[in-house]
Amino acid sequence: MAVIDLAPGVTRGLVVPAALAPVDAMLADRLGTEAATVVHGFAGGILVAVAACLTGERPGAIDRLPDGGGRIVLQKAHCIDLGCRLTQILAAAGAVPVEIGAVNGTALYQLEEALAEGAAGALFVVGAGVDGGALLELPSFLFAAHSRQVPVVVVAPDRVDWTGLLDAGADLVVLDATTAFGGPGAGIVAGRTALVRAARLQRLGIGRLVQPTPALLAELAGALAVDRAALVEDRRDRVAARFSGIAGIAVEPGDGGLVLVVDAALAGFSARDLAFALQGGEPAVLLDDRKASTGRLVLDLARPDDATLEQALLAIGACIEVDVAPAPWPGRRLDGS
Repeated sequence: MAVIDLAPGVTRGLVVPAALAPVDAMLADRLGTEAATVVHGFAGGILVAVAACLTGERPGAIDRLPDGGGRIVLQKAHCIDLGCRLTQILAAAGAVPVEIGAVNGTALYQLEEALAEGAAGALFVVGAGVDGGALLELPSFLFAAHSRQVPVVVVAPDRVDWTGLLDAGADLVVLDATTAFGGPGAGIVAGRTALVRAARLQRLGIGRLVQPTPALLAELAGALAVDRAALVEDRRDRVAARFSGIAGIAVEPGDGGLVLVVDAALAGFSARDLAFALQGGEPAVLLDDRKASTGRLVLDLARPDDATLEQALLAIGACIEVDVAPAPWPGRRLDGS
């Protein structure tokens, strides 16, 4: 075990797993930020980041959570589902969610009014919202919040340019270690030193529920040590060759992987049909089908090990060789049928 001075005057919670300090240092270095820490689960990262805004480094306030929290402002379109509703995570942290705007739009005056009424923090979800909706973008959101000295937590469920988020002025950024680094199911909190320290201090209270295990820390350290960009570049040409000559399937580079472009007229099936046919298979094929309506499926080349990737490629090849049945429309039922 190692003793880490998390905050002046704190006498409880100083003993933390010895593996945590080096992993936090690796994270801060990899992210290019002042400080970073890790907890169990992406939802856990949001929990401690929001709690940090509510309590700062005050042990008494941390001890009282979820009682005595405060208001957290977010756009209504950002109240997404992450396996559970985001507002449930906020409530578990002791926050009172203040939703502004509508699902398809938010006006700046709505944000300014909510902040003027008092807020402990504000939350912004990258990539959330209705396509074509008139939502507030991050720069405007940050400017309005910082004008009232309100810290902003930026939540990034998917692969993003975290450097851009931090450079834009986000006080805390919460990343999913799986999508960011191909790592384990961990939540990463990065940003301003004082707020990251406050997030670590949540282990005095509700953060105890999401403390990372030594095994999780070791797995994340291993993932951080891998040069994922080089790995993806090395795999792209080899994987692209597997799809050459297949009617209706073309490939192009994508962020963290390879984009399969399906021409339904030539292939005899759509991108959505193929994605649906591969669901629930063994091994799981890491396909992002959010742009399936445009004929594009993103194959993740960063996360799987070589054996898993090979099995996934065989599964895709086998699926293409048979008649791919049309996927249900407009969407599959909850039972998967």
